[in-house]
Amino acid sequence: PAGVSLHYVDGGVDTGDVIAQREVPVSIVDTGQTLYRKLELASIDLFKEAWPALQAGHPARVPQASGRGTSHRVRDLDEFDKIHLDGTYTARQLIDLIRARTFPPYRGAYFEHNGRRVYLRMELIEDSSIYGGPDTQDT
Repeated sequence: PAGVSLHYVDGGVDTGDVIAQREVPVSIVDTGQTLYRKLELASIDLFKEAWPALQAGHPARVPQASGRGTSHRVRDLDEFDKIHLDGTYTARQLIDLIRARTFPPYRGAYFEHNGRRVYLRMELIEDSSIYGGPDTQDT
């Protein structure tokens, strides 16, 4: 799941009490770049909705459930990005890895070949007509 939150700042990383949250739907054709844009827009909308309570000085304060979120350090991304050519992946796992890491100008997912890294980016184009979309007829 993807989403955005407004929260109080405390001593941890994104661990403060929550003021407001919103889940953001992830489409099968989203990449890291398109999902990031959706999250940016949702953050703006969430802030606009929460602003009256913030301005009045009485925003919500809901403690976060411990251990529910995830975080990763930048230094860990290199290992997440690496595709092991002799590894075992489902097609979904491999597609999800490449699409999540497709976020130009960043290089993203890669594999190594002859001592060199080869980076991959993915373009996903949905054609709903193949699956009974509005431009097709049932036969």
